[in-house]
Amino acid sequence: MKRLTALFTALLSGCADLCSNEPIDAMASPDNALEAVVFERHCGATTGYATQVSIIQTGDKLPNEAGNVLSVEGQPSLELEWITPKQLLISGLTTTKPVNLHNKVDDVTISVDR
Repeated sequence: MKRLTALFTALLSGCADLCSNEPIDAMASPDNALEAVVFERHCGATTGYATQVSIIQTGDKLPNEAGNVLSVEGQPSLELEWITPKQLLISGLTTTKPVNLHNKVDDVTISVDR
């Protein structure tokens, strides 16, 4: 039974590594405390690319997980602009509907300019 549990655990942990993130662009907030990162996320041959945005602490590595701000299918050309250290503007979603969009992450308010 222990072997079966170990095999099952190994298989599940291997599945988690199918996704990868490829940074495209990053922009530091005006106070340099945070960074907004645009990246492509790909999770294997049976899925398409997704363009995503995450806000992370400046100097932190982009985690291998879905974006905490925005996720859209395909590869739209997104642009980021920090209005203030706590307000981020994302543009470039003119023809793409977000799959996931959060209006606030931690203390940062996110706006979308279509």
